[in-house]
Amino acid sequence: MFNKTILVVENDPAEAEKILSFFKMFNFRNKIDIVASKGDALEYIFEIGKYKDRKNHETPGLIFLDLLTNKTKDLKLLKPLQVYLRTERIPIVILTSSAEQEKEAGEYGIEVLGFVRKPLDFTHFVEAIQRIGLKSVQDVKDQK
Repeated sequence: MFNKTILVVENDPAEAEKILSFFKMFNFRNKIDIVASKGDALEYIFEIGKYKDRKNHETPGLIFLDLLTNKTKDLKLLKPLQVYLRTERIPIVILTSSAEQEKEAGEYGIEVLGFVRKPLDFTHFVEAIQRIGLKSVQDVKDQK
């Protein structure tokens, strides 16, 4: 069984809990870690700062990223993920509230697996998962 961690980057605790419950309802059994900002996500992934002693030292298999964490939508923070060999193949699903943000991701050359519109509800979450062709993180691994 594929057991890569899913990293959720979401600063709203209620939305983060909603995402966790959606993954559970969709029968994901992967470990899911949540961080509140893109800065925390970079520290988590590159094992620096407060995450330098993270136990499993595993690169996430999938990232769900809310672009508006900490009231910023600076997409440049995503570039390091797609530059380093260790992280360039991590699939990213962007949580967004507007089509404008989807366009901006394309303008910065950031490759993403898909977009999930907010506010989140289970029906839209399942539709988005199906639209990007993801039944499990194993599917992501098989696609690469």
